[in-house]
Amino acid sequence: MNKFPIDRKALALLHELGGDEFLAEMIDRSSKNISQQLAEARRGLLAGDVGTARLALHAVVGSAGILGAVEIMELARAGLAALHEGVHPLERIRPNESVPGNALELLDKIENVWAHTRTRLEKERHGFEIENRSGGGQRG
Repeated sequence: MNKFPIDRKALALLHELGGDEFLAEMIDRSSKNISQQLAEARRGLLAGDVGTARLALHAVVGSAGILGAVEIMELARAGLAALHEGVHPLERIRPNESVPGNALELLDKIENVWAHTRTRLEKERHGFEIENRSGGGQRG
């Protein structure tokens, strides 16, 4: 299993909808949005503004879904669930080794995973472009 999974079906659908340029544009836009929203979530958490953090994480889930960034979606959903339960950003979320102790630690993990996922997305994008130029079929 991939360490930072990407659902290639989501990328294939984007490619099918608009080709190389559309796929590249969607990866660029969604990646930029995820990065901006993670920064916004951090600002919200540090200011104690849970509402802002929730809205930002909700946007992360949506953009990650467009790209098929499965792990980012799962982690952002975990953060949303915790913040919806009224957990203060510095309080323990739940005793679970896969989810860090508080919302800021979870955000650190999301940002770390996002850095690796963004690199994988760029490689996937170039893979689609190469396949298209060579006339090859989609990878499965």
